[in-house]
Amino acid sequence: MGTLIAITYRQGLVPLMTLEETSKYAIHAVIRAATREDIEIKLGRLQYSIGKYERLVRATIPIPVREGDKSKFFLLLSFDINSYAASIIEGKVLLQMERYHEVFA
Repeated sequence: MGTLIAITYRQGLVPLMTLEETSKYAIHAVIRAATREDIEIKLGRLQYSIGKYERLVRATIPIPVREGDKSKFFLLLSFDINSYAASIIEGKVLLQMERYHEVFA
């Protein structure tokens, strides 16, 4: 329900939150994503969600474990405030995820 498996920071970055705060954020992100599952029948599967805060941009990307399986992993990413998060996600992250699924499907 929101257990962190791995955390990686850019070299030289000073995190804005402690590990405990980041863990709590992960739980909240998973809960928010789960509440959207009710509307997926009408809108389709969630590809990603982005939240822009004053100091950073956060994205939550669901990663299905197996086709038809309800369990998921979530990739939580943080971006600098002036970055083009949606372009990075669509142009790089989702493409890599598709390639991964093609290889390991």
